[in-house]
Amino acid sequence: MSTFRDYVTSTAFALTISRRQIECISQLHQFGDTWMLLTTFDALARKGLVERVREKNADEHFSTTARLTEAGHAVVPLLKLAGLYIQYPPRPEPVDLPPIDVAVILKRRPQVQPDAQAPQEPA
Repeated sequence: MSTFRDYVTSTAFALTISRRQIECISQLHQFGDTWMLLTTFDALARKGLVERVREKNADEHFSTTARLTEAGHAVVPLLKLAGLYIQYPPRPEPVDLPPIDVAVILKRRPQVQPDAQAPQEPA
């Protein structure tokens, strides 16, 4: 929360959010993830609205999750009030795909044998 406080009170109180940043906040709020550019996410992180959290998975591996901070959650009602919040349609359920067998055949370049008598340059 202190990152947000520092950002908005550095002049008086100002919070500037671009259209792409609004899309990122809306996606994180609705889906818990986003498909925005890393630069967009980083800009929101500098404003204290989003953060990366390292979590331990069930299989004991660590992964990084993006999420809204407390300040990010507070911005959502303001975006809705201003009519800027983007309501995305629900994501379709994933489809089970049949296994795909892929065969890769590597082409080998023929090796060039050095010529026994290479042409000599004229003197």
